[in-house]
Amino acid sequence: MKHILAALLAIACILTLCACGASETQSTNSKNSVRTDESKTSFSEGVGSNSLPVQKTQAKDLELTDYGFCAGTSYDDIIYMDFCGMVYNPNESLAAMFPEVIATVSNPDGTILATDSQMGMEVLPLDTVTITGIIAVPTSQITEETTIQFQVKCSNFSSADLEQKPKTSDFEVKNISEQSGSQCFITGTVTNLTDNMVDMVNLSLLLRKDGKIVFIENEFVDDLQPGAPTAFQFRSFSPWPDHDAVEVTAQAW
Repeated sequence: MKHILAALLAIACILTLCACGASETQSTNSKNSVRTDESKTSFSEGVGSNSLPVQKTQAKDLELTDYGFCAGTSYDDIIYMDFCGMVYNPNESLAAMFPEVIATVSNPDGTILATDSQMGMEVLPLDTVTITGIIAVPTSQITEETTIQFQVKCSNFSSADLEQKPKTSDFEVKNISEQSGSQCFITGTVTNLTDNMVDMVNLSLLLRKDGKIVFIENEFVDDLQPGAPTAFQFRSFSPWPDHDAVEVTAQAW
């Protein structure tokens, strides 16, 4: 799946100041810009085996159902971009172990400007998890034709202990609110709906504007007792970027 990077550094100053913390002002000429298109693909690198062998024909490819990126902080000639991918496992009885979301920035001549990946823990059957990462992109070679491509791959599927592991649907996120001031907060509660304590949960915050992801952040909460709401907060030292939707998802870590 490709985004055409058509306004990267044209909006980098705005996004850097608003979305991912303050930084130096960026140039706004076409060489320092990013634009996007709407194309989507999904990718899986096949099925491998671990302690519990699984036939390749038994596993379906993982699907990248949504994705996004936003400009983060910048230093000298490098801009750090936050990215995320929502990974769906269509298998009914196999968990995808340690899937990776890969982001690659390139030019039409085949030059790779940057590539990086982020590994998740696992995706249980028929579940969707959000995997987030950071990629460092040199600005000197960015043009109006620069693209960013996202892929998901997984080489290991397992059927072990699936009933003992919570899905994202086993967590309820409620009471989300925003507070602004010298620091800005997004707060809420997450409840463990299972009968067992969950040691650690990863919370992913996505802010959207007109459906587009404009901010990405993660926090962790520990020791979620069954049925008891646990408070969480995301904090920013600069105003949140302009947005019209707030999403917080939870997954066991």
